Amino acid sequence: MGGLISTTAVLEYPKKFGGVGIFSPSFWITNDSIYTDIRQKAGAVNSKLYFYIGQHEHGQMASEMLKAVSEFSKVSKSEIKAVLKADGEHNEKSWRREFPDFYKFLLHKK
Repeated sequence: MGGLISTTAVLEYPKKFGGVGIFSPSFWITNDSIYTDIRQKAGAVNSKLYFYIGQHEHGQMASEMLKAVSEFSKVSKSEIKAVLKADGEHNEKSWRREFPDFYKFLLHKK
């Protein structure tokens, strides 16, 4: 639930986060309320948002993450990166492998 918690945190406290890693978000558990929250609150978010999902994740997690990326892009000034890894799974090994790229994204200045 870390990806969902990270998303909720940046929406609730947009001035507290300069960057957020949203790894394998379980947006399905919100019954689509996360998309309403994004549309209503993401306009105040101006952070670096790194979305990651593996192709071997559960159900429709990839399509739901891409929907969230799209919703953020419509209303937020955030720099957004979305990563879909063909060999990624819902586990610590996949997240650990992706973390260095997330960290480089946070540190990169335009």
